[in-house]
Amino acid sequence: KKKKKIKRAKKKNPQPPTQTKKKTKTNQNKKKKKPHPKPQPKKKTPIKKKKKQKKKKKKKKQKQKKNKTKKTQNHNKKKKTNQKKKKIKNKMKKK
Repeated sequence: KKKKKIKRAKKKNPQPPTQTKKKTKTNQNKKKKKPHPKPQPKKKTPIKKKKKQKKKKKKKKQKQKKNKTKKTQNHNKKKKTNQKKKKIKNKMKKK
């Protein structure tokens, strides 16, 4: 045979137990304060790394400048040769 469970009436709005000890102010203050996160030191790139980056940048700029001058020189060369060819063609036409 199964044992019958004794049904007990459920309490409506159960009250929390009354506090006998009064809380002190210091405890309340401690509760309010939140721990501050530790300040992390800022990461600084080492001097060597900075110097390397500077050098790299300088090299890149120089290369770009060189390429630019090369392009302009080539363009000018082509222009000159084309002009010469045109002159020769015109001379031939006149003859």
